[in-house]
Amino acid sequence: MLDNDNRPVKPGEEGELILTSLYARAMPLIRYRLGDRVSMENKPCPCGCSFPRIRKIVGRADDLLRLPTGEWVHPVVAACGVVDLHGVEFFRIIQKGTREYRVDLVTQHTLSAEVESNLKNYFRTHLGADHVAVNCVREIPPDPSGKFRHIVYEAGQESETGS
Repeated sequence: MLDNDNRPVKPGEEGELILTSLYARAMPLIRYRLGDRVSMENKPCPCGCSFPRIRKIVGRADDLLRLPTGEWVHPVVAACGVVDLHGVEFFRIIQKGTREYRVDLVTQHTLSAEVESNLKNYFRTHLGADHVAVNCVREIPPDPSGKFRHIVYEAGQESETGS
């Protein structure tokens, strides 16, 4: 497991799960990134197995959001601010920086200034956002992989700590 700076994490800490499998001789998987964030158990297994064990699966590495404090939070924190908005058919939240978000919405009607203001205040209060851009769009395309993600983390390898 690796931290956000691609360094190994200590037992019990959270990090991105990386694996190596030499099973397939034609194409072994070496340092394969699964995209999952987990924490490893730091106690030995009661059965005597000496292999590392996963204690908790936190979520997808590319879908977690980073607060200005450096703490990672589950995407449901951001989604709760959007999912119950009246008339929203589809949404995508993109974290551009630890304090910057873009919210793309496919809506049945134009958002009122009050609803947009409430949405921005939600992101400021719950995620420490300084800048929230709300965009009403006609459609939200899937990723190049064909998958659709509601939450996208694009903030990169920042080291902001609440500044």
